[in-house]
Amino acid sequence: TLSFNDRLSTATTPSTTTSSAPTTLHHRRYDPHWTSIRAANTLSSDGRLHLRHLKLVRHLGTGNLGRVFLCHLRDCPNPTGFALKVIDRDVLTAKKLSHVETEAEILSMLDHPFLPTLYARIDASHYICLLIDYCPNGDLHSLLRKQPGNRLPISPVRFFAAEVLVALEYLHALGIVYRDLKPENILIREDGHIMLSDFDLCFKADVVPTFRSRRIRRVSSPPSSPSSHRRRLKSRGRGGCFSAAEVEYERE
Repeated sequence: TLSFNDRLSTATTPSTTTSSAPTTLHHRRYDPHWTSIRAANTLSSDGRLHLRHLKLVRHLGTGNLGRVFLCHLRDCPNPTGFALKVIDRDVLTAKKLSHVETEAEILSMLDHPFLPTLYARIDASHYICLLIDYCPNGDLHSLLRKQPGNRLPISPVRFFAAEVLVALEYLHALGIVYRDLKPENILIREDGHIMLSDFDLCFKADVVPTFRSRRIRRVSSPPSSPSSHRRRLKSRGRGGCFSAAEVEYERE
C-alpha cells in the first residue's frame, strides 16, 4: 500500500532538513523543490520535514536496498514531484545498511546538474527515507528498448556520453568512484538531460582525487568491466571510464 504503518516514528535528522540547506547548493539553490520544502518546514512545529508532510502517489520501482515512490508535499499549492527511496532497516543485513549510509553520505556531498540532490533524509524507527529528484522520463535502458534495433542515433549518443563523462569527472574530483554505471542507472530528467542514480556501490577514496590514489581495490562496475579489472585494480577512476565506454557502445 502507499502508506507507512503505525509503528513508524517521525524523527528527522536535523542536518538534512533545515531551511538553510539550499544555501550550500549553488546550481539548485533556486530550485522550486526547495521552495516547497521551506513552505512545509514552516508548517512544522520544529521546523523540520517529516513523513507526515509527504503524500505517496505511486510506486516507481524496487531496488536492491529498498522501494522508490513518487511523492509530493501535502498542503502545497503548487506540488512538485519527488522520488522517495524507502529502506526498511529490519530486512537489511549490516553490510547493506552500510551501503545505505554510504549512499546517503555521497548524496549529501553532490552539487551538480547531472547528479541527484538529496533534499532530505528522514530517519524513522524502522525506515531510512531519502528524498531526491524525480525523473519522469525513465531511464536510458527503457529508452533504448523503444528504439529501432535497440540503438540510438549518433547525435543523442554523443549528447548523453558527454553528460555522463562530465558527471563522472565531478565524482572523481570528489574522490568518489561510481561502480554501478549501466543504462538502467542513467535517468532522463524532464528537460532531457541525464542524471546518474544509485550510489550504494560507490567507493569513497581516502584521498582526493581518486585517480591519484594507489590503494588497491576493486572499483569498476561489475557487469561492465574488463576481466582483469574484475579481479583487482588501482583506484584511479579508470573503472568508471571503462564502464562509460561500454555503455556508449551499447547505445550505438
